[in-house]
Amino acid sequence: MKHAPRTGYKGKQLALLVGALSSCGFAQSAAAQAAPVVSEAVHHSEAVQPVPEEFSRETLLNLAGGASLSTGNTRAFSANGGARFNLKRERHQLTAEAGIVYGLASLRDTADLDGDGNVSEFNKYQLNARNVTGRVRYDFFLTDDDAVFASFVPRWDTFAGLDLRLQNQVGYMRNFFRDDGNHRFWGELGYDVTYDNWTTAAGGGDQVNHSARGFLGYDNHINEMVTFITGVEGLYNLERSTDWRINWNSELTSKLSDAFQTGVRFSLAYDHQPVPGAKSLDTTTTINLLYAMDFEASSKVVEEPAAVCDCEPQKAEAVNQALEAAKVQAAKEVAAAAAAAAAAAEKAAQEQSATPEETSPAQEPTQP
Repeated sequence: MKHAPRTGYKGKQLALLVGALSSCGFAQSAAAQAAPVVSEAVHHSEAVQPVPEEFSRETLLNLAGGASLSTGNTRAFSANGGARFNLKRERHQLTAEAGIVYGLASLRDTADLDGDGNVSEFNKYQLNARNVTGRVRYDFFLTDDDAVFASFVPRWDTFAGLDLRLQNQVGYMRNFFRDDGNHRFWGELGYDVTYDNWTTAAGGGDQVNHSARGFLGYDNHINEMVTFITGVEGLYNLERSTDWRINWNSELTSKLSDAFQTGVRFSLAYDHQPVPGAKSLDTTTTINLLYAMDFEASSKVVEEPAAVCDCEPQKAEAVNQALEAAKVQAAKEVAAAAAAAAAAAEKAAQEQSATPEETSPAQEPTQP
């Protein structure tokens, strides 16, 4: 009688053991490969995206004022004031400013009218300074350093013989140098048409001048407290070569607080062909207290990137989900490997049982 071989059972056990070990290896590799995939997904879902730079916004109002009063041996009073408004939205900028100077003085008589040997009589106060200037300008920025502009500049100065002077200007502005707001050097080229209406004292009448315009400006923020700005404008009459004008303005300001500053301003106006009866050169020096209001300061909030948050709970949950998915995948791999090993062992057992068993000579029956 032939018996089924026991080697099939042992081979089946060995195959199952090998399959289990190899399945554990597959499970470990599957877990090792699954974690980076989910981790990368978590990284991308929480990545901070670059925030595009917004166009600058400005809404500023500066007020300036100063005065002086002298009594005793000198009787004089003078006052000056000004305002500047700046509005900037994206590529558009609008600037409006105005200034006024007003002065009174009382002069002594040059003769001893009462015969006491002292010249002490003062006359009535008389005007000795009175002018109003203004400017409205619009800039359209082509780039951060290039702009085209149009401006309107009125002036009323009866002591200079001007009942009204209107300057209309268009041109191109270019920043030659700009260093993070600390230094700025720029220039302008353009066209100016000026309308002058003379006072009666100057003979009356009016005239129109067409001029080429050039301008150079420099702004230096010396430190957090002190700022210096200067600019010179040249106007060359295109119809009369002997007629040209120069305007120069400089200002030094010192910061007292976030809102208050002190400033010294110097203005020079030179007209090579002035109004009849007037002098060519006018200068004005003023010392002012300035008050600045920034309407955008209250709305300037530091925006945090949208993805910046406490995301540890979400990350932990995502990692746990990844581990669970890896375990499920590993279990599937183990089950598949075990099934494949069992099938292979069963097949081997069937093939071996189908082959006749070879007996050794010691197992053959002996003859009597």
